[in-house]
Amino acid sequence: MKKIIFLLLVASIYLFIAADVFAADFLFFGVPQSVNAGDEFKIDAVIDAKKLPINALSGKIIFSENLLDVNQILTGNSGINFWIESPKISQPGTIDFSGIVTNGFDGELVLFSAIFKAKSHGEANIEYTDIQALLNDGNGTKDIPSSKNISVKITVPAEGEPAKLFTAVDSEQPDDFIPQIVKTANLFNGDYTIIFQAQDKQSGIDHYEIMERKTYRLFNNEFEFGIWKNAESPFRLSDQKLQSNIFVKAIDEQGNERVAYLPASNPILWYENRLIWSIIILIAAIIFACVLLYARKKDKNHQ
Repeated sequence: MKKIIFLLLVASIYLFIAADVFAADFLFFGVPQSVNAGDEFKIDAVIDAKKLPINALSGKIIFSENLLDVNQILTGNSGINFWIESPKISQPGTIDFSGIVTNGFDGELVLFSAIFKAKSHGEANIEYTDIQALLNDGNGTKDIPSSKNISVKITVPAEGEPAKLFTAVDSEQPDDFIPQIVKTANLFNGDYTIIFQAQDKQSGIDHYEIMERKTYRLFNNEFEFGIWKNAESPFRLSDQKLQSNIFVKAIDEQGNERVAYLPASNPILWYENRLIWSIIILIAAIIFACVLLYARKKDKNHQ
C-alpha cells in the first residue's frame, strides 16, 4: 500500500513538472537594455510552444503609454497564417492579437514585431496579459501558458546626439492571394460572403479594400460602375445576386498593393441591363413629349 501511494505521489509530481516544462511561453526577442528618449526600437513578440503543438492563441501586450508610443506593427515575419484579430492598438497602451496556425506548430514562432518610440526618460514596462493558447489535439484543449515581461530603461540623450530611428524598407507587393465566396449560416445569416487573406513577408499587410463593379454593355461598349471600400475578412457582399466583378486589394505597411480579381458569377443579362432600360425609357419619354407637343400645337391651329 505504501508503495502504491509512493508511486502515485511520484507520478503526480512528474505530471506537475511536465505540465510546467511543456506549457507555452510568450516571450519578447530583441529587447534593448536601454535607449535614449526619441529613439525607436523593434521588439519581436514570440511564442515558444515547446513540445505541445499549438494551433490557436490570443492575448494582449500592455506597455507604459506615458513613456512609449507604437509607431508601427509589422506582421511580415509572422508565422501566423490566419489572423482572427490582426495585432492593433485597441486602446492607449494596449496591443490586441489573436490568430490561428493551420495544422499547428511547436517550437518558437514569431507572432509580430512592434516598433516603439521612447518618449521620455524612465523605466518602461512591456508585458503580456490575458494570454491563451489552444493545443492542436483535435479538442481545442487549453494550454496554461506563461509569459516573460520586460522593462526598457529610457535615458536622456546627450546634447546634440541624434535619435536612432528604425526604417522598414519594403518595395515589394504582397504575395498573390485568392479570395473565396462562401454561403454559410454561420456568417451574416447565410448571405454571400467573401473571405480573403494575403501575406506580405516584408512589412506586413496594413489593410484591405474591396470593389464590387458591375459592367453594363451597350452597342459593343462597356460601362462600369463601382467604388473601393475598406474591408475586413469575412466581408458581406452588397451584390447578393453575384452580378459584379469583385476586386480585393491588399495594401502593405509601405503602401505596396496587390489586387485579386474574381469574375462575376452571374453576369448581367441584356434584359437586366439598367443602362439599356434607362435609354429605352428616356427615348420613350422624349417620343411621348414630342407627340404631346405636336397634339397640342395641332389643337391650337384648329382653334
